[in-house]
This record gives sequence, C-alpha cells and structure tokens, in this order.
Amino acid sequence: MCGHGPLKKITSAEFRSRRRRRGRLDHLAARRLGRPYRGPLTSDPFTLGVASGDPEPDGFVLWTRLAPTPLADDGLGGMPSRVVPVEWELAADERFRRIVRRGVSAARPESAHAVHVELRHLLPGREYFYRFRAERYVSPVGRTRTAPPTPSALRTASDPGAETVRQETERP
Repeated sequence: MCGHGPLKKITSAEFRSRRRRRGRLDHLAARRLGRPYRGPLTSDPFTLGVASGDPEPDGFVLWTRLAPTPLADDGLGGMPSRVVPVEWELAADERFRRIVRRGVSAARPESAHAVHVELRHLLPGREYFYRFRAERYVSPVGRTRTAPPTPSALRTASDPGAETVRQETERP
C-alpha cells in the first residue's frame, strides 16, 4: 500500500489518459529546468510530413524528420533528447496489403531526428507507397515512383546481344 491508501481499480482508457498527461507534465518540467526530455513522444512527430527523391530505375530515397514543434527553442523540434526507432514500410498498393519492404531506422538527436532510407533492387517505372511509424504515431502515406528503365537496360533486356554489338561498334 506504500502509505497512499488502497489501490483503486481504473479502466485501461483512464490509465492511458493518465500516462499521456504524466508524459506531457514530465516534458514541461524538463523544459522548464533546462534539461533534455527523454520520455515518450507526447504529440505527433510527423508535422513536417514525408518525402522521397533521387529516383533511379531500381530505387529511391525516403525521408522524414520527427519534429512535433519544428521551431521549438530546444533545437530538437520538440523531440526528446534520445534516439527514436522509426519503422518504415514500402508497399505496392496504397492500402499496404502488398508490403514490398519494411525496416527500422534510428532517428538521432545529432541528425535532428531525420531519417533517410535508401532503397535499391526495386522494379523500374513502378509506383510505390510508403509510411513511417514512431511509437504510436503513423505518418501520412507518401507516393513515389522508380525511374523508368535506362535505354541500355531496355536494349539488353530485349536482345541480350544488342549491348555487346553496340560496344564493339563504338570502339576506336
């Protein structure tokens, strides 16, 4: 009993509410004391959204930065001063029924909690959908596409000898 009286039963919803409220209070207390907050995420960290880029015929880069309050005075975008595991998924459909790849990356304070995922060995000219998850928060779904196949890849794929012939005729 620890001197606090008998334990009162509470519902799981009440427990989650108290835990969230406690997390917010811990975060505020840490900020007031000038100490880095190291607890759980207390609000949606995907305020900056998601992005993709650097398309190649066999891949691209996925990006996000965790920052509940991007312009926060703490210099961390309102994030705790700790590494946050970020799960990512790549799917062939927007409902994520056909997952192509998945993994986990570390969002580190020294990298401003940014995550870069370099994907390779995908099919050229294809559309893909992706999302990230940090603790209980899920990012918006992004859509991206691999670059079309290169002309030399098309020649090689349609006629295996075509690339050899082209190389032989270009020799000095």
